[in-house]
Parts: sequence; structure tokens; C-alpha cells
Amino acid sequence: MDIKSFQKKLGELVELAKYNNRTLNAELVEQFFGACGLEENQIKSIYVYLKSQGIHVKGGTRESESDYDMMPAQIDEKTEADPLSVEEEEYLKNYVEGVKAGFVSKVEREELFQKAMDGDAAARQRLVEGYLPEVIRAVRSLHRKEIFAGDMLQEGNIGLLSALETLNAAENPHEWILESINKEIKQFLHMYQEQCREDDYLINRVEKLEAAVRDLTDGAEDKFSVEELSVFLDMSVEEIKDVLRLTGDDK
Repeated sequence: MDIKSFQKKLGELVELAKYNNRTLNAELVEQFFGACGLEENQIKSIYVYLKSQGIHVKGGTRESESDYDMMPAQIDEKTEADPLSVEEEEYLKNYVEGVKAGFVSKVEREELFQKAMDGDAAARQRLVEGYLPEVIRAVRSLHRKEIFAGDMLQEGNIGLLSALETLNAAENPHEWILESINKEIKQFLHMYQEQCREDDYLINRVEKLEAAVRDLTDGAEDKFSVEELSVFLDMSVEEIKDVLRLTGDDK
């Protein structure tokens, strides 16, 4: 099998994994390349390539143990929020229009808490409206310019509704609600930032691997040494060797 056909087949396998939550069965991977006559080290290199793209192979006994340092568990949070755009400000203004936002007094709020915990649907709805300014305040304090404020607002509302559903379990209903609003928005931000970080990492890794394959298969066998490629591509020597095995150019 020539390298172009091999790369096409590998690309088809990656696409298949995307539709299966980035997970593949080792038996499927080996069956996929069964007619290619690949050697043990080449199958192992396929596992390495898949792992570099964030694809987990279940049951892969020949999967590389290399540590790719995929993504840190935590995403650093900015200390200052980004300002809202004119469009976002207009969106929030229109959102609260016609809504009885806020409370007349703390006494009113406490009375609504009690009624809501007793099952009063009207009181619960009034609390939803009353806490809208707090949701907007949380959006402003956590806003990131790459995320539309309206999306953050919806997440904050989810946190608000979740807190109201479990109001009876709260010792301090007000703090319970505020914490739930902020927690839901922060979780949304974390997931968004983590996804962006993962996408950037995988794109960078794929580009490096594809560039390595092109450089190693363009007919210039001695164009780069493994050590030179390691520096040029910012990849370990072992990773470069895996690419060589994958393309069959490690002879």
C-alpha cells in the first residue's frame, strides 16, 4: 500500500472515531488495516497516531505508553472580566425589559423563599425574575470576549433554576442561589476553554505529524536526521521514530 492510500485509510479511521466519542476498539483498528500487511511496530504506531489526536483505543495491547501530556486538568481563570460588546449590552437590556427584576426588600425575598418551599409556583416564578439582576451581575463579572454574554446568561439561569429546585436543602437560600448561578457559569466557561485548548493542541499535533510524513516520504531519504527532525518539529526522538515506523521508512 502506497503512503497516500495509507494516509487516506488512516483519515477515514479518525473520522469514524469522531462519531464514536473519540473511542475505538483495538480489534476494529486492526481489522481496518488487516489487508495492508502491516508489521507489529506499524500497528503500534497507528495507536500512537490515534492517541495524538485524542482518540482512545480500547483493548490496545500494543498501544504506546508514551506520555503526550495532553491537557492540564485545570484551566487558568482570568482575574478580570472582559467588557461586553454593544450588541451584548443591547441583548441584556432587551432581556430584562418587561421583567420585574430585583426585590422590593429583603423581607419580600424571604417571604418568597418560604412560599416557594411550600410549593407556591407563583412565588417561585417571582424569584426567577427577582434574581435576574444577580445572573446578569455574574455574567459581567465572569465574561470572556470569545463567548457571547447571552450564552452565559442562559447557563446562569440554569444554575438559578437548579437552586430553586433544591431550595429546601439550603440553610441560606440567598447564598445557595448565588453560588449555584456562579458555579454553572464557571463550569460552562471551563468546558468551553478546555475544548478550545484541546482543539488547538490536536490541530498542532496533527499538523506536525502530517508535515513529518511529507518530509520523510518525498524521495529525499537523508533530508533530515531523526535528531534534526526532533528539534525542527519540537517532537521527541521517540515520536519521530514512531512516524518513521508508521510510514515504513525506519529501515
